[in-house]
Amino acid sequence: MANAAATSALATEVVGVQRLWYKTSPGPANSIFLMLSSQLLGISIFCLSNRNSLLFTYLFGGTQGNEGLGFLSWCMDFNYIGTTTLWLPLQTIANNLVGYLGCVAIFMGVYYANTWRARDFPFLSQLMFDGKLSSPESYVKYDQNNILNGNGELDRAKLESYGLPYLSSTYVTSLVTGNMAVTAALMHMILWNYDDLKSAWSFMSVANLRRLLKPGTWSLGFWRDDGSGEHSKDIMEDDNTDPHYKLTAAFKDVPNWWFGIVLFAAFVTGLVVIYTSKSSLPWWGYLISLLVGSIFVLFFGALVAISGFTLKTQPVKTFKALHHARKPLT
Repeated sequence: MANAAATSALATEVVGVQRLWYKTSPGPANSIFLMLSSQLLGISIFCLSNRNSLLFTYLFGGTQGNEGLGFLSWCMDFNYIGTTTLWLPLQTIANNLVGYLGCVAIFMGVYYANTWRARDFPFLSQLMFDGKLSSPESYVKYDQNNILNGNGELDRAKLESYGLPYLSSTYVTSLVTGNMAVTAALMHMILWNYDDLKSAWSFMSVANLRRLLKPGTWSLGFWRDDGSGEHSKDIMEDDNTDPHYKLTAAFKDVPNWWFGIVLFAAFVTGLVVIYTSKSSLPWWGYLISLLVGSIFVLFFGALVAISGFTLKTQPVKTFKALHHARKPLT
């Protein structure tokens, strides 16, 4: 009942939008059949055939969050099986498929081999659990307040008394492979797409760095840029150039000083918030986090643009956990 109250089918959202914003209603009968037809488009025949097996649920289930891996599920609703992109390269699709099959094999392997006491915790979960009280019959969440002092920092004595937290084995596996994916993505882009990255790093060329050391070359009037820069003729005449980009060439670019104002406002706001919210993140950690994120976004952004593959990991979190240990509020 709690899950039914917290989530909704996409069909009910369609009906809700029609009634709230367009003052129309398809009627009770149409609404019911719309929801039934859309919800029945995606099913797991294996789960329906054996609803009493946790193995089947873990392997073939997946209609609810953290239920299962959705292996061999059948669906005809593109709201579920589609992507945010209009088209993906075959290489990306093949790599995703291989990665998914590997995920299924590894997750099932570490859980049923009881790696890291896997059977004492849920099959899929992102929570921390109490290793002393949890068992295959009962999962007890880890209370972080029992190991923190008044400043929200780790208390070593309390930690030794209360014990270390445990994670589900599948979540540990995802964290390990996610961290490996960060360096793998960096090396892949450098080895295979170095020419595509060069333009993004042109500001770090030796000539530009030398120019920065000469005050006479500084342009203090950059803020006067009105965005009327000319587009490269070679780019505009290239048949491979995005036609939508060619159409936007009729308009002026957004002036650089707009971006400067937004960047400065966001930076100041973030700096104020980390102190007013009593975060344990120091100002220098904030600056380094922004620098690390700025470097990674050049690689990850290019990866998405070239291959359509999105790397769902946050290396900045890993950096903060490493350099600001025992301070979870960072």
